[in-house]
Amino acid sequence: MPNFTRKRRADGEFEAFVRAPRSAMAGRLSIMTFQGNLYVRMGPPHTFYPVDNQRELVFVVRHIVRERAMFALTYKDNAWTGTTLVNRGTHPIVRRGEVAYVLSWSGRFDERIESAAHRRPSTRMTPADKALQPTKRAPVTSKSTRRARVQRLNAATSGR
Repeated sequence: MPNFTRKRRADGEFEAFVRAPRSAMAGRLSIMTFQGNLYVRMGPPHTFYPVDNQRELVFVVRHIVRERAMFALTYKDNAWTGTTLVNRGTHPIVRRGEVAYVLSWSGRFDERIESAAHRRPSTRMTPADKALQPTKRAPVTSKSTRRARVQRLNAATSGR
């Protein structure tokens, strides 16, 4: 695990970060708090992933740094529609008119995925994606709650 630089931001929130390899678009990997919630994020906009507890945080960070997990961001008409984590080699669901960007820690596995208008996407999540979750989980937060948290976080940090 890399050594993280820790700091308390002017707004009172905590952040720890480590710079990504120069070849990567990731910029940096951060662990941060925002309004009492805990997030893992990379430098590009919308690359936030909320975690429920310290165990999940360590699990997710290890998988990102070891390039077993990557951020997947989806956009439609240049508007962000979602962020998730996927296993290396697995693609997120890409609906008609959407494009997905998969970002890896080193940049070696970055890719752009477009939906095919003439066929249904065959990029469904597989059971292997469940390996990204710890075996003993805290109560799961609903997708709508997580999305609302990420949107509040993006709005608050968009000026950086």
